[in-house]
Amino acid sequence: MTEEYWIISVPGKSTPRQTYDDVGTLDSLVALSDDLARLDQYIEGVAKKLTQFFFHDILDDDRNRLAENLVLGPNGYDPIRYITEFQWDHAKYPTKQSLKNLSDIIAKVCY
Repeated sequence: MTEEYWIISVPGKSTPRQTYDDVGTLDSLVALSDDLARLDQYIEGVAKKLTQFFFHDILDDDRNRLAENLVLGPNGYDPIRYITEFQWDHAKYPTKQSLKNLSDIIAKVCY
């Protein structure tokens, strides 16, 4: 029988109880993972619909016009530059928040 080990890294607090209270239980992490998976599927579906509409209806399937019209983010970057130069917005999504709170903030923006 093969044994399975999970390694979970969390920032330590002054006591184990504080760390546990901040991080939560494995059940809460699994539930959050399920929520994020649903959100990911929703966002992917919306992105595919937008892409189909934009490419087929707006650009008339002209791939040559795609590069000049496909821009992302507030600075209007092309997709490659946007991905390679991505910066987390700490003001909008503070990393000091719990994972659940960050997930809720992201979900509100997406829905």
